[in-house]
Amino acid sequence: MENDFRVSGWAYFVYGAVSLIGFVIAFLFGVTQMPSYIALPFYIHALVNIVLVLNVFVLLSGYYLIKQNTNVHKFAFPIALVLLLSVPVGTVVGFLYLYQRAKNT
Repeated sequence: MENDFRVSGWAYFVYGAVSLIGFVIAFLFGVTQMPSYIALPFYIHALVNIVLVLNVFVLLSGYYLIKQNTNVHKFAFPIALVLLLSVPVGTVVGFLYLYQRAKNT
């Protein structure tokens, strides 16, 4: 059986890896260097953690799409919908998965 989601799996994996590395570097050398980092509002801390978890889920979804795990589609579909809001690269990655899913079902 040919892996129909290999292209979107690699797109998820690369997008997740690059965004996760960029996010961690920006967080470590940007936000944490602020003298009043602890005094930031709760919603800023929550938003940072949500973005970090989303990036990890994108990376893992890409890995399991490449490995042809059938259960990953339960997570990859909602992630694709969220990625559509991440203009411009996330939109392309999310649309690619949604297109391949519509073509294969």
